[in-house]
Amino acid sequence: MINHTMIVSFDQPLPATELDQYLADIERVMLDSGFVRSVVARRHIPVPGEEAIPALIATAIVQIALADSAAPRRSGWPGAAPRSPCSTSTGARRPRPPR
Repeated sequence: MINHTMIVSFDQPLPATELDQYLADIERVMLDSGFVRSVVARRHIPVPGEEAIPALIATAIVQIALADSAAPRRSGWPGAAPRSPCSTSTGARRPRPPR
């Protein structure tokens, strides 16, 4: 299983209702794809000291659990990496040939 954490940040604050809708939409689209085992999208919870690195402050965190590394390719998700010629159908790396 692959667990993917996505950090979502917006340049400008969103109204609470828009952010709630955005998070609900992400969950629905991911689950409706049929290629994820679970998805959780929540507002970021501030922690003391994080303001020292503003670029790393999230608006929301999305955690997606996929069955395996091939799930994004099977789904046709934009940006999903094509299958590596060095990998097998299980995702295991093939040994390199001797030089």
